[in-house]
Amino acid sequence: MSQSPLPVESISYAAPAPKFGPRVWASAIIAICGLGLIGIGGCFTIGILIQLYPFSVFGSNSPTAPPPPWAALDYVLHVALYAMAILCFVSGGVLVWRATNTLSNIAGDRRVA
Repeated sequence: MSQSPLPVESISYAAPAPKFGPRVWASAIIAICGLGLIGIGGCFTIGILIQLYPFSVFGSNSPTAPPPPWAALDYVLHVALYAMAILCFVSGGVLVWRATNTLSNIAGDRRVA
């Protein structure tokens, strides 16, 4: 019986592949949340249009009649609706961009920070 003179070593290049499952799911959910924020921004935009053209939604006896004058709270609501719509669109866009960037990094097998 002969024995091998060299010790057996593990092969360093045969390491198991990293698992990307949790990062892929997290990025997909972040992208869906970003799209949801963009949808909510659309709802705020519809609120702005309803405030500007109330006769198109609620109807009126005289569609050529001018809309009633705005009070101070109407202007506050208008500014708040614009601010919320812009905030939702920007933050939703950032979330979707970040999620797709992370997914492309994972797909390209690059290291994600």
